[in-house]
Amino acid sequence: MLSKDNVCEYINKLLDAKGYNDENIQKQHLFCINQFSELGVKMKAIAEYNKVTGKYSDDKLNDSLREIMKKDIEERNKLKAKKYDNNTK
Repeated sequence: MLSKDNVCEYINKLLDAKGYNDENIQKQHLFCINQFSELGVKMKAIAEYNKVTGKYSDDKLNDSLREIMKKDIEERNKLKAKKYDNNTK
């Protein structure tokens, strides 16, 4: 039954209507890259982008992502310290 063209076409239309298409996947990927609440997810999304576009080898990518994460953690710690200082005054 699944080998019939009209059945496969119908299933593909249903999947597309539910967001299983390239455009929606790209939007979801962009969301993962731009969010800051789950940095592990962000790193994986950036790594996948760089892998797909061929920008970096895995070693260079891991080093770059570690540096990004380090800077992000440092910035978050500064903001937390500043917020703590403001609350204790």
